[in-house]
Amino acid sequence: MVARCPRLTNSASCHCLQVEVHVNTVSPKELRNRLPSRTLHLSKASTQPTACHLVFFNPLENGLPAWDKPKHCPDLEEDWKLVGMSEGCLHRKSHSERRSTLKNEQASPHLIQATWTSSIFHLDHEDVNDQSISSAQTFQTEEKKCKGYIPSYLDKDELCVVCGDKATGYHYRCITCEGCKGFFRRTIQKNLHPSYSCKYEGKCVIDKVTRNQCQECRFKKCIYVGMATDLVLDDSKRLAKRKLIEENREKRRREELQKSIGHKPEPTDEEWELIKTVTEAHVATNAQGSHWKQKRKFLPEDIGQAPIVNAPEGGKVDLEAFSHFTKIITPAITRVVDFAKKLPMFCELPCEDQIILLKGCCMEIMSLRAAVRYDPESETLTLNGEMAVTRGQLKNGGLGVVSDAIFDLGMSLSSFNLDDTEVALLQAVLLMSSDRPGLACVERIEKYQDSFLLAFEHYINYRKHHVTHFWPKLLMKVTDLRMIGACHASRFLHMKVECPTELFPPLFLEVFED
Repeated sequence: MVARCPRLTNSASCHCLQVEVHVNTVSPKELRNRLPSRTLHLSKASTQPTACHLVFFNPLENGLPAWDKPKHCPDLEEDWKLVGMSEGCLHRKSHSERRSTLKNEQASPHLIQATWTSSIFHLDHEDVNDQSISSAQTFQTEEKKCKGYIPSYLDKDELCVVCGDKATGYHYRCITCEGCKGFFRRTIQKNLHPSYSCKYEGKCVIDKVTRNQCQECRFKKCIYVGMATDLVLDDSKRLAKRKLIEENREKRRREELQKSIGHKPEPTDEEWELIKTVTEAHVATNAQGSHWKQKRKFLPEDIGQAPIVNAPEGGKVDLEAFSHFTKIITPAITRVVDFAKKLPMFCELPCEDQIILLKGCCMEIMSLRAAVRYDPESETLTLNGEMAVTRGQLKNGGLGVVSDAIFDLGMSLSSFNLDDTEVALLQAVLLMSSDRPGLACVERIEKYQDSFLLAFEHYINYRKHHVTHFWPKLLMKVTDLRMIGACHASRFLHMKVECPTELFPPLFLEVFED
């Protein structure tokens, strides 16, 4: 069946619309998909779908007039916009006429064709407006959105209370689909509802097919079912809420990442007993304890400034300062020995191994105890909890470059905020060093050190320091202390040559001589 619709009357140019209607079995879904999204308005639905072949003919060289150009025809290479058509009569066209029409299509460059699928058409240019133009595209977009995340509190295949489409969640106090949620939000945010109007006296039935045809009835139904206008946020509040949501998501992401890495274990009951033993040993042998700042005495400034003996490596030795240091070195060494003897693991070792371990770690532990008592305000170290010395005094008093390493360590450890337990465990790790030359029970000592290290790591997890990578950084300090011990051994050999033997205390010589 062919329809010829006159487009213009009293016009010099002949413009007409020829419609060929072929009976075909097309499913309703395919019918909607093939319908152009920005042109025609369906007034009725046919029980028997038909396929329509529309042919636009224009003899003008410059193409169709502006009001004849349809927009978004997928079969065309250019964009066209159909603004209006007048209703015309349908009449039957013979098979020969149809073949003639097809022949003219192929011959004429001004003949534009498009294939649409529909039922009985009611063509009315007033229905082609900005609101109804995007109905098909909006439907496809909403259909994609509905396939996304569905909250667990929704029943299976629960429907939108506004249009009956598949619901996606609880929006503005109602179970709705994404389309109705977005429509309601845009209407309130842009205050569009005063401009809505219904062509059918507000009696439209709103479902997922007709929801885009009448905005007034759709909005009224949103209000009727209970959607709350006061829950729609303005731009600033919406951005703030979105920012808060992103922050919460990032927080949960970090927490999940932390869980995926694994829970950091804390000390077991057995490890707590070991930690308690080591801590008590340190506190009992640490001079002045936590009151060292109140009880310390500063070495007079004039001491340690006058070089008397030229020492190797460019160092200067002030014998008066050296004599002051040797007075406190003996009790300091004694406290390190007492600390070791309070550890059951140490006492289980052979006497020969005990001596080797003590001689190897003594300077390292004394340096650690001095470094943790570094005072940034006065830039001094407190030796043995009694004597506060400057960098220059310690350097000229015999330690030379070793003093720089101890002061640098003190400055570094000041940011770690170590407690007595952590200092005690560091000392135990230094004491149980299985790589000291001459040890007999190497494997046993290594096992003891592993026990201290494991308890130490678990205690660090328990303390929850805010310093990033605290545990590996702290282990690096063990390496620094071992280097200080090695440098002091080399320095001690030079000091024996340059300084009078009577200035060295017997215990000092016994510990540091090979």
